[in-house]
Amino acid sequence: MKKAIRFFASFVLVLLIVVPIPAFAAVEPYKGYQYDCYGTSVASLNGYTPYKVFTATDMGIGGLENPKDFYVDDSANEIYLLDSGAGRVIVLNSDMQVIREINSFTLNGEASPLASPSSVFVTEDKMVVIADTDNMRIIKVNQNGEIISEITRPESSVYPAEATFTPLKVLCDSAGKTYALLDGIYQGAAVFNKENKFERFYGSNRVSVSVEVLADMFWKSIMNSTQREGLSRYVPVEFAGMDIDKDGFVTTVTKNAVPKERLRKLNSLGENIISSSSGFGDLEQVYDMVTIATTFIDVAVDADGYTYALDSTRGRVFEYDKNYNFVFAFGGISSGQDGMFKFPIAVETKGDDVLVLDSEMKTITEFRMTSFGEKVHGALELYNEGYYKEAFEPWKEIIKLNNNYTLAHTGLGDGYYMLGEYKKAMEEYELVHDKQGYLKAFREYRNTIIRDNFKHILLAVVLLAAISVFFSVRSKRKRRNRS
Repeated sequence: MKKAIRFFASFVLVLLIVVPIPAFAAVEPYKGYQYDCYGTSVASLNGYTPYKVFTATDMGIGGLENPKDFYVDDSANEIYLLDSGAGRVIVLNSDMQVIREINSFTLNGEASPLASPSSVFVTEDKMVVIADTDNMRIIKVNQNGEIISEITRPESSVYPAEATFTPLKVLCDSAGKTYALLDGIYQGAAVFNKENKFERFYGSNRVSVSVEVLADMFWKSIMNSTQREGLSRYVPVEFAGMDIDKDGFVTTVTKNAVPKERLRKLNSLGENIISSSSGFGDLEQVYDMVTIATTFIDVAVDADGYTYALDSTRGRVFEYDKNYNFVFAFGGISSGQDGMFKFPIAVETKGDDVLVLDSEMKTITEFRMTSFGEKVHGALELYNEGYYKEAFEPWKEIIKLNNNYTLAHTGLGDGYYMLGEYKKAMEEYELVHDKQGYLKAFREYRNTIIRDNFKHILLAVVLLAAISVFFSVRSKRKRRNRS
């Protein structure tokens, strides 16, 4: 018996040495999903997984009081973390280790500390731009904390007389213009030129229509002017966050907007250039005493044109490609699990990685792409560059791994359509219930059938016409003969 046990133990040991043990990926604490063309969620593999959660200790910082924002400077591989409660900016390297701090600020040689700052941005010439919220100013400082210039409430007839100047978000473009989201300002982002002079408001949102708005509009239509004054005034909803891409387009998110207006990409005129979409964020609402819907609080656009919108309600990051197709959602609200949050407040990208700042947990979570995410990105790059034929095999491989991945079927359908294989396109569109795509392909397929068989169709029409004439003439002769 003992010999048998020793033999079995030796056999197991040999197996452990000789046979490689497969590496298992980290289990994500959230479930991946996609939406079909009916707006119903279906299970999907995850595209991103939490790599590491960085605490203040991990970063080499004594502690964080109230982190509110951060900015990734890709050109220098540095991350600027705004610790609002301590009135400082902490500079980290790409490994999330502190390398320096900007913790004292001076204006004309005198101390000028921050007061509850809420946003940070770094320009191409390494000027640090800060929304110094409670000081009601925007400051531009050098790396030593010297305030080079500041922007305060503009003296302009365009600026609302009753409004304060409370900056919440800031960014700058390559021309030196500053864009600011201001508390209580509904006209859009305030734009200041290179000399910090107020120019205009940019990209105002629409009024968000609700049942209450429609009801009040009805009563206003039948009330006199005195009665109307007692009802609400309706103004566009405020932007919650914004980012600027390498081409100078500003992308914004709005908290309380209809799904199609939650995410907008603005041109130089402030016009939304996202022409069509089924909506952004979660398309299914949850009812638990109150309606729980997506509340976008921040947005980031990476160097490849992918957009990441952060939902503070459920703690999820929604990724969209260049054409604003939904790619992945990841993250969630919970405590004690990597990849989940208590109060996510800002999102940034670092190469292919996605970073999320949690103001309550005082952490930065780094997400990395899974192998499935890499396959999807690879297929999307081919597809978006017009290499539809080359994208077929990657899309098919993705479907083998995850048949529920809607975008793969749509990508195949669009590819077949662009290459004139309309019947195959119809089959792919039908699988994901894409009625619009199916009808588009069907029309082309029908036209192709008619065009390819035109001679036969024409011959049949002529033959039918001849037969019709023959029987008509014959019928008339019979009637004459009877008479």
